[in-house]
Amino acid sequence: MTSSPLRWSFVVAAALACACATPQQKFDAAVLRGDVKSLSKLPAGSVDLESADAAGNTPLMRAASRGEADLLRLLVERGAKVDARNGARATALMLTADPKLADLLISKGADVNAEDGEGGTALMSAARNGRAELTRLLLERGADAGARDSSGRTALALAAPACAPALEAAERKLVAGDLAAAEKARSDGEPRKALDSYMTALGKLTRGSEASRETRAAVVALARSMPEPPEIPEEARKHMVKSQFLLNRGAGRSQVEGEIQAALDAAPWWSDGYYNLGLIQGAQGRYKDAIASLRSFMAGSPDSPQFQAAQDKIYEFEISQEQVDKIAGLSGTWTLAGSGAQISVESRDGKLIAHHPGWITITTTIDGQQLQGTVQGVQSGGKWTCTIPAQLHPVTGRISDDMKSIEYDYVWSTYESHGHCVNMAGAPSNCCLFCSQVCDGVNIQSTSNVHLKLVR
Repeated sequence: MTSSPLRWSFVVAAALACACATPQQKFDAAVLRGDVKSLSKLPAGSVDLESADAAGNTPLMRAASRGEADLLRLLVERGAKVDARNGARATALMLTADPKLADLLISKGADVNAEDGEGGTALMSAARNGRAELTRLLLERGADAGARDSSGRTALALAAPACAPALEAAERKLVAGDLAAAEKARSDGEPRKALDSYMTALGKLTRGSEASRETRAAVVALARSMPEPPEIPEEARKHMVKSQFLLNRGAGRSQVEGEIQAALDAAPWWSDGYYNLGLIQGAQGRYKDAIASLRSFMAGSPDSPQFQAAQDKIYEFEISQEQVDKIAGLSGTWTLAGSGAQISVESRDGKLIAHHPGWITITTTIDGQQLQGTVQGVQSGGKWTCTIPAQLHPVTGRISDDMKSIEYDYVWSTYESHGHCVNMAGAPSNCCLFCSQVCDGVNIQSTSNVHLKLVR
């Protein structure tokens, strides 16, 4: 087949453009394509390896973020800076999700503890994004589990559940020496020295972690054993008074909790503070934290008039936590009995959400085994180009005692569409080949009761 002169002109123009491109332009284009073969042909030293995009990302950063191993290796071999910073002060190590690429960058000198513009580290990024393998790799390569960002948060405080165990273990190693020193001081009869070591450990631990709770409990026990318990510093009293003031003014529970936590950071032996903290945590549905706080109170104040009230609250919170654990176990993929359709179920913020894309979403609150909420459908197309509206109805339901089935009951409507045809001039006509359909409206044709049962 003979090519047209016009087509050949485009081919020649493209060839000329390629021939006229500078080495830097060829380099930038090849990086954009991830074309390692073309890049390897460019003479070393002929291009700027640190040429950045609008966000300040260098070719090495782009290769790291895209997981392009061969490109990253080539750039490193050519001398690309492994610790270059983009506009957010992030490095390539902070941008990669691939443990192998992270290991390569570190082996080439990347600073595993470098901080971005907000004090964040590669470890924090990996933990926040649930990258468990990368989190473990970074810890093995010397990432500081105790580092804090500009908001005072550690990697553990930011971590997704999958990354928490490795970070918790790393924090325990971080304070092992301090805790050992505290225990030795206690056995040597030096409680003040032991308290200092415990306080040092708490300063390194993530507030609310299991290790932090255990250390606080040890501080409370130590203070109770001392002939003269440590005084409550004025800083702690100020935060506790402020928490009561905020509570009386109807401030949010998280704000009130923040002030109580600040008071207990200054005086972790102040057992009465744990009682208030436990009640606030319980009111927020954080029952495990609440139980730990109330137990710290009871350990430090066995003669308090509120001792029995704290124990009763623990019983209540234990029951509530059992319910939370059961509901959390419902998350996953369920099967619609009778049809085999797959339904996604999620437990979120005390609600159970059953969802089938393009069909319905059932959102219910949970009271024991009983469910109550709404079922919502999606808007869809009907005859005559009509739009069938999305439906929203009340729903009730029940979770079986063995937690293996969920049943829902609600009403659902069937809609009927009405319309007519128009010709090319827009006049009503019989529905001819070139006619258009016009929707006149929709109405409910019937309403029926629906019973859904999900099993797994």
